[in-house]
Amino acid sequence: MQTKILFTVLFLFPYLLCGQSDTILYRIVLNDKGNSQYSLDNPNQFLSQKSIDRRLKQGFALDETDLPIDTNYFSILKSMGAEIYAHSKWVATIVVSVPNENVLNTVQELPWVKEIYPVYDSKGIDHSIKLCPDTIPEQNFLVAPYSFSSSQWQVDFTNGLFLHSLGYKGEGISIAVMDTDFIYIDLMDNVFNPDRIKEVKNFTHTDHDPLRCGIGHGTVVTSVMLAHKDGVFIGTSPEADYYLFQTEINYNYFNPISEDYWVAALEYADSIGIDIASTSLGFSRLDDTTDRYTADQLDGWYVLASRAASMAARKGMVLCIAAGNKGKYGTSAPADAFDILAVGGTNVDSTHNGASSYQTLVDGRIKPDVATSFSAVVCGYAQGMGQFVIGGFNIGTSFSCPIIAGLTACLWGAFPELTSLEIMDLIKSTAHLANSPDTLLGYGIPNFMLAYNTVSSIKDNFSDEFNPIIIDYVHHLISILGDDIFDDSRLVIYDILGQEILATQYQYAIDISNLQRGVYIAIYTNNSKNYHKLFIRK
Repeated sequence: MQTKILFTVLFLFPYLLCGQSDTILYRIVLNDKGNSQYSLDNPNQFLSQKSIDRRLKQGFALDETDLPIDTNYFSILKSMGAEIYAHSKWVATIVVSVPNENVLNTVQELPWVKEIYPVYDSKGIDHSIKLCPDTIPEQNFLVAPYSFSSSQWQVDFTNGLFLHSLGYKGEGISIAVMDTDFIYIDLMDNVFNPDRIKEVKNFTHTDHDPLRCGIGHGTVVTSVMLAHKDGVFIGTSPEADYYLFQTEINYNYFNPISEDYWVAALEYADSIGIDIASTSLGFSRLDDTTDRYTADQLDGWYVLASRAASMAARKGMVLCIAAGNKGKYGTSAPADAFDILAVGGTNVDSTHNGASSYQTLVDGRIKPDVATSFSAVVCGYAQGMGQFVIGGFNIGTSFSCPIIAGLTACLWGAFPELTSLEIMDLIKSTAHLANSPDTLLGYGIPNFMLAYNTVSSIKDNFSDEFNPIIIDYVHHLISILGDDIFDDSRLVIYDILGQEILATQYQYAIDISNLQRGVYIAIYTNNSKNYHKLFIRK
């Protein structure tokens, strides 16, 4: 069998650090998930109520991908001496170590095993480089030659300060940051509100503390959203709730196991009801042309992480993913996923920064989806001399991504009735290249003020305590919830300029597949009552 070798890209300048104990881990791809001990009729056994409510509010039904893997599979593997390291119910995989080759061969013969191949081998990894510092920085900070207005500028590059001025700073929205580590972020309470960090979790096979070991990539990424120190540093969503998930095992010797840990973190985020996930990592083959993911494979489904990412929106989550820093050489997975916001980078004059990855995928989709400021992004991080530094030293889509993720939280907080698909399409449809997306910046630089005003102008004319209009984005239909349909029931669809596009007496389900891309409002009249629903066609 062929080993699938890939590496993880941290979308900033590289660091060198060590791996962990010598071992080989294998990914088992399952033919099926067996007879799950759980039922879709009782989802509280495997999903939190918040996760269930998020789906119900947005009209997304649970499906077979939500059901956990048959617990008997794990019991069988353990009885053979295998140790479980990760597993995914969405993409049907289990990661194990085995005591010897005989066990490996026996596992391969199990009827529910499709294939098995190595995804991590620590042989040859240099363990001499220290990962966990001996000293903890003092609780003070330095400010680099970048003023408070610099961090305001990166928020307002997309008119984000408009949302802040209205009081929308992410409150009520939960954000999962899936990254390397978050070293010392809990000590930066002179920059962050520590109460906003709700959970820190390590999804890797190491026993490292994400708050005390690592390179701090997750710290600087999170700071772009979470920071709030008047006169010093403002993030894009300082009042959101944050869940910090480490998915990287090391930073110089990259292995496919990183994808398994990333998917595990994403599934966990879904299960506890997270609204937005932001990730500034990417997965690709090694630079040797024989080992790269081919253009045909970057289809939003072939790569393990991309497949999971493509599922998340229809479970009610928004994913913001850094497009990468490889310029014309293309994006890395999972930025190729469907129904996400892959974020690219611009120069200060709004033109494409040459290092920001771009690519036309095999199915014709353009990546990135949107873009924002790429260079000199103001961040906060721990410096080795016992101080925290705030400065504009960071370049990369690692930092343009959380800018968009944070402002998405602010916009969604303003309009919580919108679905994950609607909020992403609203951002794209009001970006500066929405009428003519290009291959470098996709839909362009979002305009969060325009996005807010677009929805607000519609909501000003209607007020619904109960909204029976259901938008089925999978089958491209509008349907009405409930049985009380009267002879005068009527559905009218308008475009964002108020022009009537479609009018019909309600007939249970209305096909909207022929509508052009754009923002629409559906108005349903029933027994002298009016209901409205904003929706967006791609």
